Amino acid sequence: MSRVMLEIYFKTVRDTEFKRITDFRPGSWIYAKEANLEDLTKIGEVTHIEISDLRDSLDKFELPRIEHIDDNILFFVRHPGNNEFGLYTETLTMMLTNTFVIAISPHRSEIIENLIASNTTLGTTQKSKL
Repeated sequence: MSRVMLEIYFKTVRDTEFKRITDFRPGSWIYAKEANLEDLTKIGEVTHIEISDLRDSLDKFELPRIEHIDDNILFFVRHPGNNEFGLYTETLTMMLTNTFVIAISPHRSEIIENLIASNTTLGTTQKSKL
């Protein structure tokens, strides 16, 4: 059975909160929560990035780094997490494309979920200058 856990959000700088939407609209934020290969396949279709370039997003031992693929920037980062006992960091991949901001996490990311729930002035339609 297919299980794709992509949440799509849209927020202009004038909006007070992120709005959950159902379509891949330019300027939207895609959050792949508890991501799997099906999610990466869908992200690859929407962004035209090869799944082989996205697969490291699911590796819980992935090392932090920045990659530039065509016009896309991928940030492989680690952040503190609660999914295991003791001191532990979790994998999070942030992608900036010409059309989307994408967060890929093989687990639930409190950082991303808190950001989505906050009333930040951040908007998904703002262009990056990276």
